[in-house]
Amino acid sequence: MASNPKWREGDFGVRPVRIANCSGYHGDPPSEMYKQAKLGDVDFITGDYLAEVNIANNAEAFAQGKHPGYEETAWEGIRQAIDVIAEKKIKVAINGGALNPQGLARKVAELVNSKGYDMRVAYVSGDDILPQLGRDTMPQGPDESLPHLDAANPHINLLPEQRNSRRVIESHIRSYPPMLTSVRILSNAPRSNIINQIIK
Repeated sequence: MASNPKWREGDFGVRPVRIANCSGYHGDPPSEMYKQAKLGDVDFITGDYLAEVNIANNAEAFAQGKHPGYEETAWEGIRQAIDVIAEKKIKVAINGGALNPQGLARKVAELVNSKGYDMRVAYVSGDDILPQLGRDTMPQGPDESLPHLDAANPHINLLPEQRNSRRVIESHIRSYPPMLTSVRILSNAPRSNIINQIIK
């Protein structure tokens, strides 16, 4: 299947776009990102790598410095697909940053720079407020719930793409669908509560 001959940013809301998904959980093979980029006529690639089980399994190891915090399959998928993504000007929005979106974003930015591509990489953070709460204040049972919070991970609205980022590395925003990031680009919805960091 032929790819789009060019990226038509001025046509948002005018033409149909194709959004491909390369991951539904952390066990999906990283080669799927490459396949979507290479074989599909797509404008966006999204990926959801997270579930409570793998976040929980990796959290303790990450805190001890024994795990990078991000999903390795997310990094490997980007590494395999980066050349095609750059060639076709595909935008990518994934939550593979998991516990360490900054770490994955910096690694991707290093890859982009090493290849000389003119691409921006963004990561989203701010939903982990455990350092602000402190471990001693976290509830240990149903009688100790925090009255002013439903959880220690608040909702985040984000639009890093307003700065033309081509890579969005999201954190552990539960199952916040990266596809919604793509949809918001096309809808020109009001921008609010923008939390983003641009690398490069």
